[in-house]
Parts: sequence; C-alpha cells; structure tokens
Amino acid sequence: METGKPGPGDSPARSVAIRPWARPGRVRRWNPARQPQPEQTVSVKEAALLLEVHPATIYRLIKAGKLAHTRRGAAPPADAGTGKRGGGIRVLVSAIDRMRRIRQNDIN
Repeated sequence: METGKPGPGDSPARSVAIRPWARPGRVRRWNPARQPQPEQTVSVKEAALLLEVHPATIYRLIKAGKLAHTRRGAAPPADAGTGKRGGGIRVLVSAIDRMRRIRQNDIN
C-alpha cells in the first residue's frame, strides 16, 4: 500500500551533532562549575595601590617580566614606529600576591 507519504519508520535521516565527549545515548549537560574560570585582574593603578608602589614601578616590573599581565582591547602595533597604542594593561591578582610574598620574605 504505497500512498507516497512516509510512514513512521520511513522518516528521512536527521542531522545529529556529533559530541566526541559523550557516550552514545547520553546527554551531557552544561555545568558552569566545570568551566575554567578566568583569572581575576586589576588595573595598573589598583596594582600599584595593592603593592604600595608608584604606577611607573608596575610598568617597570611588567617590562622586566617580573609581573604577569594581560592586555585588553586593541592589539599592540606590529612595528614600533606607528605611534598607535595597544590595549589596556590588566595585572593578574595572583601575580600581585606572589610579589607581596617575595617582598615579605625579603623584609624578614
């Protein structure tokens, strides 16, 4: 009995997203606790207040590679003579804590 309509078992193949992390037949739900949390950052001015130094000192520590940081916004220029600036600098809180411990050990 051919009517031209697909029957219950004759449905066309549906596209299925392949999830390599999930076992067949198992749905993996999104869990925000499992997602990596971005590290907390502060501005150069805030970092200077936390370390009790001048902001220029923070820039010197960053340039010397002693203080971990990230840049937000525009990428720095490829060639140094363009006169364009890069994005804002944000200092990692964990780097500030590490610098505090180093300074505390130097004092004691």
